[in-house]
Amino acid sequence: MSQLSDDEEPEPPHLRRLRLLVNLLMLVMILGMVIIAGTILIRIGLGGGAQTVSAETIALPDGHDVLALGEGDGTLLFLLAGPTGQRTLYRFDASDGTLIGTVDVVPE
Repeated sequence: MSQLSDDEEPEPPHLRRLRLLVNLLMLVMILGMVIIAGTILIRIGLGGGAQTVSAETIALPDGHDVLALGEGDGTLLFLLAGPTGQRTLYRFDASDGTLIGTVDVVPE
């Protein structure tokens, strides 16, 4: 059995478990920061995959206001509000601007 010198204090019984938990917390925090940074890079487009729109013009209906824009796989999406307030989702081809289809949006 070893003798403790006067300037050494004995370790509390659960110090080893506490050290393990602190190291585990550090690893989880580092992993979380890496995931957040990766998500930000993907969202701002540094991960590639940018879509090219080659349509010269896109003909939207007269009297409609654009509420939102979006893009899909080779398509452009427009959420439009009509003169009566009816909302419609228009889907156009990104290469030539032709109308693919429409979907009426009904609030619940």
